[in-house]
Amino acid sequence: MYILSGLRALLLGLSMIFYMLIYSFRLLFISHTPERAFALRRSWLKYMGKPILNLRVTVEGSNVNEPALYVCNHRSFADPLAILPYLDAYVIARQRSLLIL
Repeated sequence: MYILSGLRALLLGLSMIFYMLIYSFRLLFISHTPERAFALRRSWLKYMGKPILNLRVTVEGSNVNEPALYVCNHRSFADPLAILPYLDAYVIARQRSLLIL
């Protein structure tokens, strides 16, 4: 089990480095735009989500074409990885503070 999770983490890290190197090389010829960055992220998540992480997502309905707020119930840290292949969105995280009395 630990070997499989370590292999998945290694593949994710290497693939992320590979994608970022290709994107950095492309920046020499074309300018950076949020749309290109979203396309890079969608492409990376498409090839990493199911084959490497074994994420299975069922999509119901469609996203709206106006400003919206999508909220996850945070069952795991994989929520952004499962949702972002289908949305062009910025991820905002909130840290829970620990109060010790």
